[in-house]
Amino acid sequence: MTVGCARCHNHKFDPILQADYYRLQAVFAATELKDIEIVSPEEKAAHEAAMKAWNARLKPITDEIAAIEKPVRERIKEERKAKLEKRFLEAMAIPKEKRTPEQEKVAKEGNSQINPTWDVVVNAIEPKEKERRAGLRKQMHLLEFEKPEPLRTAYAVANMDKAPVTHILKIGDHRHKLDPVEPGFLTVLGALDAPVGPNGRRAALANWLARPEHPLTARVMVNRIWQLRMGSGLVPTPNDFGILGGKASNRKLLDWLAAEFVSSGWNIKHMDRLIVTTAAYRQAADIDAKKAAIDGENKYYWRMNRRRLEGEAIRDSLLAATGQLNTRMGGVPVKMPIEQ
Repeated sequence: MTVGCARCHNHKFDPILQADYYRLQAVFAATELKDIEIVSPEEKAAHEAAMKAWNARLKPITDEIAAIEKPVRERIKEERKAKLEKRFLEAMAIPKEKRTPEQEKVAKEGNSQINPTWDVVVNAIEPKEKERRAGLRKQMHLLEFEKPEPLRTAYAVANMDKAPVTHILKIGDHRHKLDPVEPGFLTVLGALDAPVGPNGRRAALANWLARPEHPLTARVMVNRIWQLRMGSGLVPTPNDFGILGGKASNRKLLDWLAAEFVSSGWNIKHMDRLIVTTAAYRQAADIDAKKAAIDGENKYYWRMNRRRLEGEAIRDSLLAATGQLNTRMGGVPVKMPIEQ
């Protein structure tokens, strides 16, 4: 179902509340990206030393570039400030901590008018200094090629120490917060509350999605497996099982496949094997005029749908036919030549 449509208002077609959207958002609100370095302490120490040495070579170059640009930038700012409207100058003169929201808005607009972009600064530099700056920039870019490779990391997430409060937002605008909500799931699908603390929220969502009685998860998954093997899904809109989505061409078959998927322990390999050993899958793609007159779209799978073969499968078929297919797992990837 298209939950994203409930960000600004209750869903116009499916029975999804705006509060449900933000309850789901709250499930992930306490999660932060926290990639893990997968290196030894010795490797990390060596990398830090290499980065320190590299930065020591880079800093004199960037400092010299900044010294060329700074006086030009300040001169342009002063020239623009002299032409600025009085209301901007008055707002900018007020200390930031003492400004009202309106004064802060005016001051920010004033600063944006006087601050030059980098290209304006570069164009205003004297020719001799501009040439020197270009040489320094070239040195900096060449030095980038010598920058130590980043440490190997594994993508990971962690829970924050304290979960932030999630609010319903008026028409999805972060500046207009309405009522706070607790983490939870879709009411129409038998919502359950998730833990209020930072721990266990994502696990609760996973358990809610994978519970055997969930009306959508298994059906959506088997529909995708069926689509992959048969060329089209039992439900023609795999991303939308809601009111605006297409209707299942064979509801009983979809329900049976979903039940089989759950009873097999959510085993995708089992479902793959089950589908590819059916008579429906093993049919030819030949056209039968009588059947085509009844079911021209092949909704009931009286023949196999014609599909383009993926490039990987074509390559593997050629190698298999010549006895050159390597069936071992892993190894160095094949670098394909690129024609000029």
